[in-house]
Parts: sequence; C-alpha cells; structure tokens
Amino acid sequence: SGVISDFGAHHNPIVASLCLDIGKNLAANPKQVQHYSYSNKNIDRLVMDLENKKDMLMHPKCTFDQFFNTFKTAIDDSCKLQTPKVSKRNALTNQWITPSIEEAILHKEQLCNDWVKSMKTSKFKPHGNPDLRLKFTLYRKCLKRIIKTQKNSYYCSKILENQGNSKKIWETINLLRGKCKRTMKPDFCVDGTRITNRRLIANRFNEYFNSIASKMNENIEGLKIDPIPPFEEFMPKRTKNSIFIADSTEGDISKIIKNLKNKKPSNNPNK
Repeated sequence: SGVISDFGAHHNPIVASLCLDIGKNLAANPKQVQHYSYSNKNIDRLVMDLENKKDMLMHPKCTFDQFFNTFKTAIDDSCKLQTPKVSKRNALTNQWITPSIEEAILHKEQLCNDWVKSMKTSKFKPHGNPDLRLKFTLYRKCLKRIIKTQKNSYYCSKILENQGNSKKIWETINLLRGKCKRTMKPDFCVDGTRITNRRLIANRFNEYFNSIASKMNENIEGLKIDPIPPFEEFMPKRTKNSIFIADSTEGDISKIIKNLKNKKPSNNPNK
C-alpha cells in the first residue's frame, strides 16, 4: 500500500495491492505457516537497505511499479525466511512469546549449529570446540530462565486481569494444565504427504522403530548376525503333572450346607 504524491491534485490517492484467494476453500483451523520474520534485527537491515536506495526511491522519475518492486525486494532480502516455519512455538499458539524471545531462540540455534560443526573438524573431534560448547550451554541456561519468567508473568497477569470472573480464571488454569481443546491438529509428514490422523501417525512411528534393526543389519557387510529365535525358546519347560479340578456335585454342596452353624441375625428382635 502507499500514496501517489505526484498525481497533480490536492488530495493524494491511496493505492493498495492485495492478493485474495477467494476461490479456495478455507479450512476450519488453517495451519499457521511463517514465511517472514519481522524481528528487530531484520527490521534494522530493512531500514538500512531502504536508506541506501533512498535517492532512487525519491527520484521524480521513479514510478509506482518501480517503488513497489524495490520495496518488495528489500523486504524479501531482509525478512523472508529461507525455509518457512510451521512450528507451534510462536506468538499465535503461545502468546507469551515475544519477538525478542524468538530472536534469542534463533541465536541459540545458531550457537548450537556452530558447536556441532566444530565436532567435524579434526582438531576438536569428537566433542567439538569446548569454548563454543560452553558459550552455547550458558546461553541456553539463561534463555530457559528468561522464558520461564516471561511465561509465569504472562499467566499471572491473565489471572489478575480476570479477577471476579471464575470462568476465565479456570480457562487459564486448564490451559496451563493442558486440559483444553487443541486449536492446531498434530501433523506428520511421510514421503512428502502430510498426515493428521492420530492412528495413522502412531502406526507410522511403530513401523519406523520396528524396521530400524532390520535396516541396520542389511547395511552391515561381512558380519554374521544370527536370526532372532522364536519366543518358545525363552519359555520354561512344560510341566507333565498338571492340576485338575473336578466340578462340584449336589452331594458336596448339601454336605457344606449341613455343616453350617445355625445363628440368628444380629438385628433380630427375638434374640
């Protein structure tokens, strides 16, 4: 969106470029996919990029199409993610997550990647650079403490905000306990196909873990691996003298009844 200032009139017209997918069927709970990250760091990069292109954008011969394409390119270069995120750990599902926390999480992941890459070098095999590991662990510990403090502060403010409204307070408590309806269904990607059915997801996990041993055995060459014996070999030997219990007869039952002692009930008034 923007304003055309060189229109030659007293009132500058406002224009906007929108992309509306009206023909598509909207899902009840659409998946939240993040394509752009508007963190403070990315916004600073965008401002610096636009400052460098200020002369071109403010030139009288610059058309609106040129301005729009330049601005869109600057946003893509500064804020667009290389791989879209589908994580549930965002401000839409967890409202206590702030842009600063998101940026800190990305920095923590970068520190972890640097430490993991150092494991592959011959100098620091196999545990990696100890300085990078110490830097990552200290930052992770500090970030956990900040996230816990922010989460507690958010839910405490929600409870104080709803004082006198027991229904809202219990909604917040149940949200903390995990007893609430999920707005986002669990998903699992298999062979490029996304699966949301819980039973199919469980079956796929079972198939994967059951096939790990067989696939590992197939990749090993020159090593003889005995097949798994049948379960009968792990069971104890069968006992020849088994126990046999015969059915009760009418004589046995009558004999038991005759041996019962005659007693009056405790609540009998004629005792």
